[in-house]
Amino acid sequence: MRRALALRAHYRRAEQLCRLLAPATPQTTARILGSLDGMRARAAASAQPWGRLAGLASFALAAAAADYLLGRAGDGTRPTTAELAELARWKEAPFHAEAVRISRALAEAALPPRPPVSPERRKATADQ
Repeated sequence: MRRALALRAHYRRAEQLCRLLAPATPQTTARILGSLDGMRARAAASAQPWGRLAGLASFALAAAAADYLLGRAGDGTRPTTAELAELARWKEAPFHAEAVRISRALAEAALPPRPPVSPERRKATADQ
């Protein structure tokens, strides 16, 4: 009973992490980057491709942008997409690690160890 409850909790948390780590849509990414428009722009950062931000979760992008806006990261200038992506990946990392731990635990629980096959059974199967 306890094991079933633990597995159910793992499945629920895995679903939460799946939703949390879903990649941000282009509209969400544009809105988050738009929040940085009030910062002084660097000359090199004026027209950067957004490709480095593809696949990042919206919560991580928003948290990274907030860190830059509040001065907890950077030097007060608008971050490059590479800097924003690096900080967002750093914010995602613990959640990815948790998702890996949960998936391993569920895989171990779902697949009981196979019993050894006796030589007689192996020979009977091969003869068929």
